[in-house]
Amino acid sequence: MSSVTSSSISATRAWFEFYQGEQQRVAEPVARGMCYLRRPDTGEVWALNKKKPTMVGSHPECDLVINDPWIRAWHAAIRFVPVAISVVDLKSSAGSFTERRQFSRTILSKDCRIDLGDPRRKRTCSLDLTIDPTQEPRLKVWVNRESISEMPIRQDVLIVGRSSSCDLSLPVSHVSRRHVRLSRVLGTFVIEDLHSDSRTTLRGRRVQSDWLIPGDSFEIGGVKLSFAGDMIPAMPPEPVWRLMTRDGIVELDKPILNIGRDADCDIRLDGVAGASRHHARLIWRSDGTLALADLNSIAGTMVNGHPVSFGTVLPDSLIQIGDWRAYLIGPR
Repeated sequence: MSSVTSSSISATRAWFEFYQGEQQRVAEPVARGMCYLRRPDTGEVWALNKKKPTMVGSHPECDLVINDPWIRAWHAAIRFVPVAISVVDLKSSAGSFTERRQFSRTILSKDCRIDLGDPRRKRTCSLDLTIDPTQEPRLKVWVNRESISEMPIRQDVLIVGRSSSCDLSLPVSHVSRRHVRLSRVLGTFVIEDLHSDSRTTLRGRRVQSDWLIPGDSFEIGGVKLSFAGDMIPAMPPEPVWRLMTRDGIVELDKPILNIGRDADCDIRLDGVAGASRHHARLIWRSDGTLALADLNSIAGTMVNGHPVSFGTVLPDSLIQIGDWRAYLIGPR
């Protein structure tokens, strides 16, 4: 357990960059946190730029020029998204593949091979995507622009608050006894406010739950902390799963979605008889499955007509809270 004894704590944001500078062609990977492509048949290596898409094709203006006959002028685009790497096929005739599966758009979060052209027909250009090994995630507490405390995050769940029983104790009056919980989800961490009195702000806005991206600063009760580590987590499955409700379609594109009457819930149950302020929660597990948890509500939560406290939910499931119903839409 770590603690901070100062009563007035302020911080500046500690920024993390995967890679700084313009796209460049390199003989060997040279920077920690760099992501790069390697063509195994020629040994050529290209570093990826976080700030702009890397265009791949046979056109001379592409960032990565490949002159194989089946490569289209503008074949694919590779770009960083907040916590992973997106690859989009630009309507090429030969197609783009990962793990021998064709895609129009995919999210990548681990080392893999991208094939431009069908690998089964041996008309393909293979590119091996390498993501540098990650550093251990850690939290820093700052005072007057200086880090006064730093702790690695080795456990799957870390509680931050004023109580001495918290994993990270901040004895400051405006910090709640148990203020936030950091949970390891899909390879990185999610921050979740534990219904604190003074709330939690992340990237300048109040949040109930959200991804923590390396370099993020968040504030609890006037205390600022920064999250560091060059982690690239997996993402919720593509295509994005959805809930079909009487009010419309809700995309399940966040690591945790809270359901209830409270204004900070992701799915609001206004006017639903029997609904609690914080009634239930949808959670993406580390193995990519979706779980539903009832938050000790009075009326309970039903899935396909059966009461649940916690369990996996599958596509075509019917979730019911009072007279509110939602159908889960996802790949079978």
